[in-house]
Amino acid sequence: MRPRASTGSRQLRIVLAFGLPLTVLGFLALEEGGLDLVVRQQVSLAAWWLLALGLAFGVVPRADPPRGWRLAAVGLLALGALQLASVAWGPSDDRALADACRAFGHLGLLCLAWGLLGPRSWRFTAAGVFAAAAAVTVYALLVRLAPDLPGVAGQPDAGRLAEPLGYWNALSAWAAMTVVMALAWSADERSDRIRALALAVIPVAGTVVYLTYSRGGVVAGAVGVGIVLMAGRNGRRAAAHTGVAALATAACILVVRSYPEIADGTGTEGAVAVGLTALLAACGCWAFAGATSTRLRRLEAGTPRSRLALVAAGALAVGLAVAALIAGSDGFGRGGDAAEFADSDPAVRLTTAAGDRSAYWSEALDGFAAQPLRGEGAGSFGYRWAREGSGELVADPHSLPFATAAEMGLLGLAALAAFLAGTAMVTRRGLVAAHANARAVGLAGATGVFAVSVAVDWTWESTAVAALGLGSAGVLAMAASRPVGPLERTPAASARWAMFGVAILLGAVQIPGVVAAGFVEESRDQRRLGDARAAIEDADAATEAAPWSGLARATRAEARLAAGDPTGAREDALAAIDREPEDASHRILLARAETARGDLPAAVVALRAAVRLSPRDPALGGTEVQRIGEELRRAGFKARDVLEEPAE
Repeated sequence: MRPRASTGSRQLRIVLAFGLPLTVLGFLALEEGGLDLVVRQQVSLAAWWLLALGLAFGVVPRADPPRGWRLAAVGLLALGALQLASVAWGPSDDRALADACRAFGHLGLLCLAWGLLGPRSWRFTAAGVFAAAAAVTVYALLVRLAPDLPGVAGQPDAGRLAEPLGYWNALSAWAAMTVVMALAWSADERSDRIRALALAVIPVAGTVVYLTYSRGGVVAGAVGVGIVLMAGRNGRRAAAHTGVAALATAACILVVRSYPEIADGTGTEGAVAVGLTALLAACGCWAFAGATSTRLRRLEAGTPRSRLALVAAGALAVGLAVAALIAGSDGFGRGGDAAEFADSDPAVRLTTAAGDRSAYWSEALDGFAAQPLRGEGAGSFGYRWAREGSGELVADPHSLPFATAAEMGLLGLAALAAFLAGTAMVTRRGLVAAHANARAVGLAGATGVFAVSVAVDWTWESTAVAALGLGSAGVLAMAASRPVGPLERTPAASARWAMFGVAILLGAVQIPGVVAAGFVEESRDQRRLGDARAAIEDADAATEAAPWSGLARATRAEARLAAGDPTGAREDALAAIDREPEDASHRILLARAETARGDLPAAVVALRAAVRLSPRDPALGGTEVQRIGEELRRAGFKARDVLEEPAE
């Protein structure tokens, strides 16, 4: 018979279970959503090595995960391994390593849940996840209403609300997950005060979704709400709360629309009115939640399997119906994002399907057709779109499945399918094990929102959003786990040290990119300060940390140009081209070096290659290229001589 843990030890575990997700999610959200490579890979490194430390001392895992967890983990590990292997055939070692490190980092989130949680502690972690989601959402609204408050970073751009995550669609997905979790908590949490507080969060989160003007966020949120309504035990209360919260959110939106500076992000006139309306809406939701405090009849046996199947089928049907509606709508793929919404009411986006996604997805399918088995390599879509696409340059087809098909082919799709299937299995098992209580349903709904979001956007690359979505799935999975004793945490030495080695390796993979990126940024800073020698030294360090990196070589070429060494710059530009032959920016850099050396015909050849690789690249109209053009014109070259290939 195992001795009971002391009260102090139990309280410490509760604090850690609640505080760790709150801290990590809050940190990532406030660091521009973890979009920066250094931040993202530092967090991944810490996650893996924390897990390795626990394995070394035999204190993890705390529980045995449910069936399906290993399938999800192996699928995500295989996807990352394929992305890493694509350095052998892909266009960029830098992008391949970055994509692989991202997949390994996301896997680290699931493994942390496996290592640190159990069938009891997951509830406290779920509370920490919801607290972090709600706090960041409230902060996002403050960014729009009171950007000058101490500790609030004002939004630099007018239009769609993006801060603090740095991308409006990522913030919309985050706020939609907050809405879904709040609805689940408000419908079925035991404490009346917590239920009331949860319902009060929804008008604020709904207003944030509106201010992002993200259609994907609205659709994903609707799917998540549907999951809560179908999977929760108190469906009638959830439906009533949905209606009241929708009315409260609508009131906030109407007031927002009455003040164009708030709606457009161009000023703060009307901020007090909008803030008071949001506060009154939250108070109204609080009062309504109190009025529904009488418990409704609960299901004693939990949620039946057939009902869970209905939930999955219903969510899938809704997603497919919305996708079909958008794909068949007039204007879809007409480039409406840039052409129609720039000078009009940003809310018009919510009433039309105009946009470029169908063009992105079509180009991704062309990439898949070119290399159906292994794809064209991690990061290849950006180069393909620059060369073949139309409209603004993008690096991602705004869809994880389409990106995987284009870049990783059938092998990547198989790995992704394994990951998704495993995630669906553990989500279902977690719901059953938790008897579909409020926290479990909220986590399942958030997972559903994340799944829809990554299907129609590039939110997979927002570390904060991925941490919230995948973290929700990982925490819910542990509701169906089996607790293990101390002896079971230390299996045969060979197995334990093998897992330790994998964790160390997946953490170590993150290091070169972090170090090289740090030195690249330092080199750029030194170059801006006018210290070319220090810039070269930092770039040297970057190339030593990541000798495969085209970016490190290009950074050193820039520093050498600033130091007046065009011959050295030419060598580095050629080395960058050798590592990333489809990157037009390296060709432009080579043209600058050749011009500085006085070899104008070579500069013409380099510019022609840049135009061929990326004819719409804004850098081709930049100041440096204009200077090259002036040199060429003085030497008797015409624009046509540069932009057109010579006749055979």
